[in-house]
Amino acid sequence: MTAKKNIVLFWFMNDWGKYGRAYEEIALALSKHPNTGLVTCVLPPVKAHDQQFMAAIHRHTKNLMVITPFWQSINKSGIGYRLRTWFNKRYPPLTLIRLYLYFKGYSKDNTVLWIYPPHQFIPELINNIPHKTLVTQIVDNNSFRTDASYKIAFSKLQYDELSQSANLVITSSAVNYSIFSKLNNNCLFIENGVSERFISTPSDFPFKKNNTQPRLGYLGFISQRTDIELIRHVALMRPNCLLLIAGPDEGIVEPSGITELPNVKYIGPVPHIQAPSFLRNLDICLIPHKDNEYSRSMSPLKLFQYLASGRPIVSTRVAGTERWGDLVMLSESYDTFVRNIDMTFETDNLEKSAMRIEAVKAENWNNRVDHMVNKLMELD
Repeated sequence: MTAKKNIVLFWFMNDWGKYGRAYEEIALALSKHPNTGLVTCVLPPVKAHDQQFMAAIHRHTKNLMVITPFWQSINKSGIGYRLRTWFNKRYPPLTLIRLYLYFKGYSKDNTVLWIYPPHQFIPELINNIPHKTLVTQIVDNNSFRTDASYKIAFSKLQYDELSQSANLVITSSAVNYSIFSKLNNNCLFIENGVSERFISTPSDFPFKKNNTQPRLGYLGFISQRTDIELIRHVALMRPNCLLLIAGPDEGIVEPSGITELPNVKYIGPVPHIQAPSFLRNLDICLIPHKDNEYSRSMSPLKLFQYLASGRPIVSTRVAGTERWGDLVMLSESYDTFVRNIDMTFETDNLEKSAMRIEAVKAENWNNRVDHMVNKLMELD
């Protein structure tokens, strides 16, 4: 019988519990998988003011821990400055985390280091966390970003290096698979999935039942891939509809001035616990994404969440939507996008709502992770 795998998973942002990101769903599904034991999610180090010893440790479930390391193992200030300085130099946070994992039962033979690049902390993890297997999972390909502030050259170099050195590479888009499968023969293409909490029951347009203004909504990060001008076009062409934009803003919304329109409302990030309810109360879910290299490297998580809600979907024709053409209204232009909204209001019904929900049920995270772990077990 093959021994269970313990997983140390590193995500490149400090956002556990905020947005219900894919890595959280994967970590949770891994912690429940029959072929895995313990799962520890390590986030990037932070500088804490009233810092505790070594790291902030949160037990999410019986088998799933979340650790946020501090840059110093103990505070530099206070009595015993020299002793504190010596301790921080002698015992950096990863040394202590390594010891913590050892006492939890992690060893080189039973540990998988599962990393999401890019991040400058990753080499330290590889060098300090004993592991038998290295998994590199690539989601959004940040080497395709165009904002000058982003470390694009660093991202590309780290993607390439880690893809070549990993025992297994997991990609979530066809574009990333085409790139990284050339660097590693053990490469999987597995799209994003959906959490069971998003699975709803078939429903008709809420505005009909509630006698309210039709609500069009977008849930997700507002970033380079978001076509804010398309949202503006929809708002101007259909002033009778209320457009709700929900999600973290990467500096796109305010400069655009879009919220000055009377029928556009930016409500900020929606807590992931409330996200299913937010979607169910929309009349139409929107995917107003630009078709560029950055968006082609992604698997739109919101698509699966939208489908699970049962609500109709109008989208631009972007990567990840191809196989859902029978259930999603795909648009080639701004005017087509608006016409598809109109057509949806005229033709959508309970039967189509039920079809969307039924179609996405098999796309759940447990099935996704089962595929990943099965491939991982083949490598032994």
